[in-house]
Amino acid sequence: QGLIEICYTGDTRSYKKIIPTLKRYPEATVITFDDDVYYPDTVLSSLISWHLKYPGCVIANRTHIVMTSVDGQVLPYKQWKKNASNADCPNQNFQTGIGGVLYPANALHRSVSDETLFTKLAPHGDDIWLYWMTRLNGNIVIKTDNDFEFYHWPFSQKFALYKQNVRQDGNDQQVQAMLKHFGSPLTMPIKNP
Repeated sequence: QGLIEICYTGDTRSYKKIIPTLKRYPEATVITFDDDVYYPDTVLSSLISWHLKYPGCVIANRTHIVMTSVDGQVLPYKQWKKNASNADCPNQNFQTGIGGVLYPANALHRSVSDETLFTKLAPHGDDIWLYWMTRLNGNIVIKTDNDFEFYHWPFSQKFALYKQNVRQDGNDQQVQAMLKHFGSPLTMPIKNP
């Protein structure tokens, strides 16, 4: 039988579910879902079956491709290919919380829980922070073949983060802060292809 545990945490915005979970269960495989979307009944089984094929990789039902200029510079977020993946350069696969993401135990860099750092560099961009933590640890993101439509819960987008992060270019500010602090995730080595 399953057990549901409800825990109270401080308000670290979009980090308030995953970071406390990673701290409390450091050896666990963690699966996250954005909570403002309807999901089909196959999303969890899809993540798990792909995890069995690629046990060390982060698995996502939805990814974007981090696009670059001809000289290798990361382009603005609005120019990334949305809801796509790159099998030839998997280090460009950027997981999104919409759709569900499976993080295997120890897939993320040890800095993942550094609240001072993530609130400074990517205060509203948990997907950005978690992508960098994946790449810093030498891991990649694999997209499943689950290609379903995303429907938001009614009225859930009134205060949605995408308004700040996408429409107001908040993602670009956070990506630039991460690039400046950690370097390009695209040039980081891959240890688990």
